Amino acid sequence: MAGIGLAEAAGMLPLLSLAAQGVGTGAVRAFARRLETFSATTAGCAGEAVLPPLSVLKPVAGLEPLLEEALTSFFRQDYPEYELLFGLTDPADPARTLIERLIGAHPNRPARLIIAPDPGWANRKIGNLSHLVPEARHELLVIADADIHAPPHYLRAIAAAHAEDGVGLVTTLYTGLAASDRLPARLGALHITHEFLPGALLGVALGREDGFGATLSLRRPLLEEIGGIAALGPEIADDAVLAKRVRAAGYRVTLAPVLPATTVAETTLGALWQHELRWARVQRSIAPVSSAFAILHYPIPLALLALGLSAWSGALVPGAGLGLALAGLALLLAVRLAEAHLVARALAVASPGWNPLLFVLRELLSAGVLAASFLGRHALWRGERVVIGPAPAPRLRHLRMGKT
Repeated sequence: MAGIGLAEAAGMLPLLSLAAQGVGTGAVRAFARRLETFSATTAGCAGEAVLPPLSVLKPVAGLEPLLEEALTSFFRQDYPEYELLFGLTDPADPARTLIERLIGAHPNRPARLIIAPDPGWANRKIGNLSHLVPEARHELLVIADADIHAPPHYLRAIAAAHAEDGVGLVTTLYTGLAASDRLPARLGALHITHEFLPGALLGVALGREDGFGATLSLRRPLLEEIGGIAALGPEIADDAVLAKRVRAAGYRVTLAPVLPATTVAETTLGALWQHELRWARVQRSIAPVSSAFAILHYPIPLALLALGLSAWSGALVPGAGLGLALAGLALLLAVRLAEAHLVARALAVASPGWNPLLFVLRELLSAGVLAASFLGRHALWRGERVVIGPAPAPRLRHLRMGKT
């Protein structure tokens, strides 16, 4: 009886998961309508004099796939006055030639490349930014990852969000852009667009005010008030810590009405696993309870678990019972595929395709990463093995490779 009770309880989880997925899809469609409204009214917005000048800070490390396309999108912003600051910590970085060529190709756009040594902080991105912040000419700062592909109205959307009452930090969500047709890149993009994005918007709908590291924008006086850029140097989850400090200072964190894309460049499943495991362990260290409930984002593994428990308990017998269970699994897959296409259509991104095996593999991988995030504290970050500390502010200490 205990086994049957467990199987019945497990059988409820896929239904709960589908309900959560449906709410997440609804949140995506609502956000898509907000994007359409802003995009449609951008051309007729208030005069350009009300748009504050701003400095875009771009820390760069390495010549990644699609880097030229991503950086070029920031030279082509429909915004009256802004500057671009690119940061490198190694003068021999192969991205240097590309950045210098792009600056030369856009002489009408104020842009500079700043090369300064790594200060040795645990978070190398923040170490890179520490040389850019003092060089910024404008008060309003936009920190954007190097692999972000921004639509032309990206900066206008950020400025519009800053104009809202009480806003201190503006951030953006993003979709995944596969750098190739290889399976790891496709799986990574599928995770970002169809798992992370709906889940994040569901959190926003429930009142969460998170910072997402792809874009973080705030004014210099507020940054100085909460400790300056150096205060984020030890933090791997700099986006979460920054948002927490902004909220503690009495300001709101809000999403800009724009949706850039981020490059997914992994070429092996091992590299994708390590990248997503780092994300998951950081998230677990910040919010372990909500991380555990993230399993509800993956109805397919939950359905397979329910089938396994039913077979183990004897509740699932060959014949009509097994056929009904398999039909239910097929129906669940059809619902997931339909939801994914609704999301893709709402966000005007590439279709994820209709291959159910791709979705099964994606959700099994996601469930595995989530489970593994609770089974250790180590992660690989930019080729270094690090240990992620306890919540609320995960910290890193460097370890020798191969040591635990």
